[in-house]
Amino acid sequence: MKLMGHDLETALVRAEGLGFSDLVTFSSEERAAVKLLNKTYKPKEHEYITTGYVVWPQTTLLFSVLKKVLPAIKPLCLEATLQEEPKE
Repeated sequence: MKLMGHDLETALVRAEGLGFSDLVTFSSEERAAVKLLNKTYKPKEHEYITTGYVVWPQTTLLFSVLKKVLPAIKPLCLEATLQEEPKE
């Protein structure tokens, strides 16, 4: 994960390579929204004050991405979280 840094596009491609596309399919508009968001997210401009003009993706598209991703990963996250700790 560290090799990806804050690169949303790289993370998405990697996840799809690991089978994420079997769970979620994004429209071309949703992919474009992730790509546009990545322009400011990757260099961590959301954490630090920057100046200049910024173009943001439509919030409806970002919410659409989240509405697909969150239900798809919830079972996997719960399973990973609720596994019993190994007994020593």
